[in-house]
Amino acid sequence: MSSSSTHFPCLPLSEAFWFQEGPGVRKWQFTNSGIKLLNVGNIEKQGKLNLAKTERHLSEEEVEKKYSHFLVDAGDLVIASSGISFDDDGLLRTRGAFVEKHQLPLCLNTSTIRFKAIEGVSNLCFLRFWLNGREFRSQITKLVTGTAQQNFGPSHLKAIKITLPPLEEQKRIAEILDRAEELRSKRREAIAQLDTLSQSIFLEMFGDPLSNPNNFPIQKLGELCSRVIDCPHSTPTYATKITPYACVRSSDIQNSELIFSDVKYLELEEYKKRIERGVPQQGDVIAFPDLVTYTRRGTALPCPYTSRYNVLLHLNRNRYIYCREGARFGNAALVTDDTPLICLGQRMMLFRPETSKANGEFIWGYLSNPIAYHQAVREVGGSASPHINIRDIIAFQIPVPPLNRQCEFAQRISAVNKLKASHRASLSELDALFASLQHRAFRGEL
Repeated sequence: MSSSSTHFPCLPLSEAFWFQEGPGVRKWQFTNSGIKLLNVGNIEKQGKLNLAKTERHLSEEEVEKKYSHFLVDAGDLVIASSGISFDDDGLLRTRGAFVEKHQLPLCLNTSTIRFKAIEGVSNLCFLRFWLNGREFRSQITKLVTGTAQQNFGPSHLKAIKITLPPLEEQKRIAEILDRAEELRSKRREAIAQLDTLSQSIFLEMFGDPLSNPNNFPIQKLGELCSRVIDCPHSTPTYATKITPYACVRSSDIQNSELIFSDVKYLELEEYKKRIERGVPQQGDVIAFPDLVTYTRRGTALPCPYTSRYNVLLHLNRNRYIYCREGARFGNAALVTDDTPLICLGQRMMLFRPETSKANGEFIWGYLSNPIAYHQAVREVGGSASPHINIRDIIAFQIPVPPLNRQCEFAQRISAVNKLKASHRASLSELDALFASLQHRAFRGEL
């Protein structure tokens, strides 16, 4: 397509697509069964609808009486209009997914919006990609409301303009971008499989920690550590810009790794205050009794599910971060050589392995194991916002293999991590290619 996108008509989004926002359902209306309510958290970043994340329902009687016109159809495109964030380019990015037949019945909820194409005019697959393009994101960023949490609604969407190619051209563009997106999805799936490989290696080498088939001697987690550090009971003052000192929260640990894409930073003086309890050393493990966290080079990461505890610690490789409460309960991360400076956030813990008994990789492997999670669940008793005390965590009973076996495990994990790094580099290249294709597509240059 050689013509410029300016040759295509620019019209209000409401003339190209039909859209509808969900009703303002109150907490007292929620039930444990009936018609599933769509929540913004169900719409995942990678364009999938994961209804298992929430348990909110409305009774069938109430839906029939009040909300039947908010029941979505298979093929609808649903997006989150709240709980969204800005990208590195400073523009807002929402999340969208198509509803599948097996996910019905499903009712719209607060801060969720569904779209339908207008027959003969528009294509939903084109819209899905366009919503991630600059034309939409630059407009909605100017219109969005909210400070702590950005949000928008139908009134904002009615002010949006869309440059709309002919229907067949929309389909062609969507097909090209779909193929490029499929390549990215396959790479992400490969990385996800490698994420599970580490646990498979742990179980293969050491067996189920609960049944202990190798009859390894049992020791308490605290006995495998020369030091266990809890975070101070204070919330850090975050910097308004990027600094060398990252304060990692629980959300910064994903798939048992530290992720810094949304990390918050501290100024030097605040950082100094946070490391007064101690500076982690090589081999330390950081954990969150709350949620998961990350670490940057030479420091421990924080867990931000609750803002009460925050500590800054210098971490070196082989330290672990663990989350002891909240939604990411039980997630752990290992501090590596290239981890930047960090500090521990709310409800974070640091485990320093006793090197004559254990290494960081083994402790990380155990804390990442579902068995550790189940031990923790027994302690919290199924609380809605689980919190487990440090004294309970260090009392966890662990079958401890010989150090030479632990070292072999560490070597195999290192090989897995190198492979993951290679896949991530490839994914970054695919992301750049996709961004270029998308930019050219909406400029009419494909």
